[in-house]
Amino acid sequence: GVVVLTTLTVGIFLVPYMIGDERQTKTMNALLVSPATIGQIVAGKAIAGSVYCLLTAAIAVTFNAKLFVHWWVVIATVACSTLFAVGVGLLLGALFELPQQMNAVAGAVLAVLLVPVYLAGRLAVPPLVDTLLAYIPSAAVNTALATSLARTVPLGALASRLGSVLALSAAIYAVTIWQIRRSDR
Repeated sequence: GVVVLTTLTVGIFLVPYMIGDERQTKTMNALLVSPATIGQIVAGKAIAGSVYCLLTAAIAVTFNAKLFVHWWVVIATVACSTLFAVGVGLLLGALFELPQQMNAVAGAVLAVLLVPVYLAGRLAVPPLVDTLLAYIPSAAVNTALATSLARTVPLGALASRLGSVLALSAAIYAVTIWQIRRSDR
């Protein structure tokens, strides 16, 4: 849970400022008229945000290193978690201009994402609800990370959970690009 918590927190609270600061200093306008496409601008911001998320995740993983058995699962899960968290952060930065709005919404988004992490598999709910909870991105990466502790890794379940996180992340990046393009008009 700590690895997921740190990655989501940095992605959702720090990354929005990468776009927000560009707006406040009016350098976003300069970027938008540069030869770089909006997709390239978002990719550059995503790379920078990913560095911060990966550094915090690396620290959290280091403190729990003795527990992990399958390091390839840890690396894949941290990568997927980072892509998702940075995407959410960039989208928040594209949607909200005021830092107070960004922080309020970021706090709500983080709370909504963390609840399933702690509820998945712990509640006496119908199996369908439990399955749906497990596919919420934060719970999916938490469950995937937990499989790195096990003797064997259920590849099908791991692939479907991380695949769902990647698919949602791609949609979030697409909406972010669309939002920036729309705000440019």
